[in-house]
Amino acid sequence: GGTIIAIIADIALIVRLIWKRHIRLRQPFVWKKYRKMTIQLLSVSIFCSSFNLPMLVYGVLMHEGIIPNINSNGLYSVYFMNCFGCLFVPIVMIRSLPKKYWWEKWWKTLVRRRQRQ
Repeated sequence: GGTIIAIIADIALIVRLIWKRHIRLRQPFVWKKYRKMTIQLLSVSIFCSSFNLPMLVYGVLMHEGIIPNINSNGLYSVYFMNCFGCLFVPIVMIRSLPKKYWWEKWWKTLVRRRQRQ
């Protein structure tokens, strides 16, 4: 459920951006300006979706009767993978920031904190 909604929301955001710039404001849409934002948005979305996709596929296969509902080992590993992916989302979000921001704000703060201790 959440994976499909996230994909639809990402596509809607890109379409809204194109509509606002090109149709509403009558400005030429230059992909070069929005390339980085689109790559960041899609990379975070694909990363999150890759962890949620096994749970989605497993649920659909169970619902259709292809996989019996009794396979608890497979279910536990899919649940673990689904929950484990949430732990990496902040790391991906921080790394998708521009390098200057990442280096100045985060890295130096972490290094200074270690030097004080």
